[in-house]
Parts: sequence; structure tokens; C-alpha cells
Amino acid sequence: MELDAILDNLSDEEQIELLELLEEEENYRNTHLLYEFTPYSKQREFIDAGHDYPERCFMAGNQLGKSFTGAAEVAFHLTGRYPGTKGYPADGKYGGEWKGKRFYEPVVFWIGGETNETVTKTTQRILCGRIEENDEPGYGSIPKEDIISWKKSPFFP
Repeated sequence: MELDAILDNLSDEEQIELLELLEEEENYRNTHLLYEFTPYSKQREFIDAGHDYPERCFMAGNQLGKSFTGAAEVAFHLTGRYPGTKGYPADGKYGGEWKGKRFYEPVVFWIGGETNETVTKTTQRILCGRIEENDEPGYGSIPKEDIISWKKSPFFP
């Protein structure tokens, strides 16, 4: 059955309810990008190696997912929402159990970079989303409800 035919069979109230549900789902996906992370084999190898090696190097070409892989791993550690645990949704895209390093108590992470600008424009954006566009964090790899408080850097807009 075509979408138009389905919509034609719905009342105005049902169409509005459907639209609201679709918007709610889109908002959930936009604020829970961590659950969309599907590592390819080299990314999974890197994450899994964290079980045995606290320091690792992920070398690859441009735009191949190094930063996002690192941010996803940091987000898993910061939130404790490892794949295969009750904090990770059953329909998450990770594809299997978490085999990397696992923390069982809350952790503190320091994130650094070459300059304040690179941290803000790359690392912070991947972890927290585009704060300048949304006026709040929660649209990156750290799920929105897991960000308790935040403060903009005084060093870079």
C-alpha cells in the first residue's frame, strides 16, 4: 500500500498524531547518536583492543571515522551504556557485545587537542553536537539526558 493511500485513510487527528510521533522519533535519534554507531571491522578491532591495551593508536586516512570512533568509545565509558548492558537499547546498532575496556564506576575524562579551536570544532562537536546551532549540547555521541550540566568555553565561541 502506498504512503498516500495510507495517509488518506487516516483522520486529521490521526495524521497529526502520526506526525508528532515521527517528530519525536527524529528528535530521539538526533539526541542519541551513540546508539546509531555501527563500527566496521577496523573500528571494532580498535575498541576491542582497549580491553588489553590502555594506550592505542588508530591510524587511517582522512574521513574514515577515527574521531567518531574515539568519541563513541569515550561516550560509552562516560555513560556506562555499553552495548549488551541494560543501559544500551536492544535496537542499538553496535552489533554485538562490548569487548573493549569497561569501567564499572563513574570516570572522569580530559579531552585535549592541539588548539582550543580544534577541540571546539572537532572533538566537542562530535561528543556534544553543534552547540552553536542548538544552543545546548546533546546532539553528539553523548546522549542528551546524560549531560547533566555544561558551560561554553571562554576561549572559543
